[in-house]
Amino acid sequence: MANGIELTLEDPLAKKDYVVFIPEGELRVFGRNGESDVQIEPYKKMFLNNISRRHFVVECKNGGLEIADFPSHNGTYVNGLRIGSRGVPLRQDFQIGIGFSVSGFHYDLQVKKIKQASEDE
Repeated sequence: MANGIELTLEDPLAKKDYVVFIPEGELRVFGRNGESDVQIEPYKKMFLNNISRRHFVVECKNGGLEIADFPSHNGTYVNGLRIGSRGVPLRQDFQIGIGFSVSGFHYDLQVKKIKQASEDE
């Protein structure tokens, strides 16, 4: 039984949640295709170009979560600030912006829930 954190990301445009368990000391890759642990499927295909195959990673360490850009071509943003490949803390209610367009629009995911969990739950 591995301990870790269950992360729920809400995609308000697609009206869906991504729920992933991340064991302590491991990470999960988020991106647009099967090369990622979690495949992000935007509500319109036009947003796929903003999302890299492997866009960002979330790591569970020291009982918390850190997010880092993979690095992706279009960048990853947390609460509007671009992050690099160095991890920054991820908290409930934070907003993750994926990619960038000329209009400055990011495809946004909301951190809906972070809870301590075990793989058996």
